[in-house]
Amino acid sequence: MINKEFACSPNELVTTTLFVKTENLAINAKNFYIQRLYLDANGNVLLDMTKIFSEDIDWRLCIFQDNKPAPPVTEKFQLRLSTGLWSTDCSAWVDDVYITKN
Repeated sequence: MINKEFACSPNELVTTTLFVKTENLAINAKNFYIQRLYLDANGNVLLDMTKIFSEDIDWRLCIFQDNKPAPPVTEKFQLRLSTGLWSTDCSAWVDDVYITKN
């Protein structure tokens, strides 16, 4: 799992851009999660914008542009990339990850 946090203020819009490739998800009934979370000062989730991939993809450009601004009391934006439970049966790669705030 990759887990990164960035400072974020209420009413900011965060855009996440990355390339994703997955292998053997469908055949093994596994998922790849791109979790984009707005957090308060204590790490409580204020808004969860998770995208789940369950099919195999070959280097797809994914752009997640929020239409919801960060909620009141937001202090952090967190990006988590995970396949859920650890498994050697499937693979996921990411490249060129960009986080931008408006």
